[in-house]
Amino acid sequence: MKNPNGAAFSGRLTIHEGKKHEVKLMLRAVGCKIFYLRRDQIGDLPLDTSLPPGGFRPLTKEELELLLSKTEKDPIDKVTSP
Repeated sequence: MKNPNGAAFSGRLTIHEGKKHEVKLMLRAVGCKIFYLRRDQIGDLPLDTSLPPGGFRPLTKEELELLLSKTEKDPIDKVTSP
């Protein structure tokens, strides 16, 4: 990020719900220019830093259980690993 009256700096921001470009718009509103933005995790699920931009891989059984536990009332008992 760059403050118009100062040097470039980096920071960490946590939001609980985001819409398209919300982070960039919030920081622009306080005069910061964004050069690079990276998502580190979604909810409690840390993202795989070994993947290239746009890359993907199958979720592990544990990752799938973590995500589904946030959306279902009952625990998962029928998840199979990839």
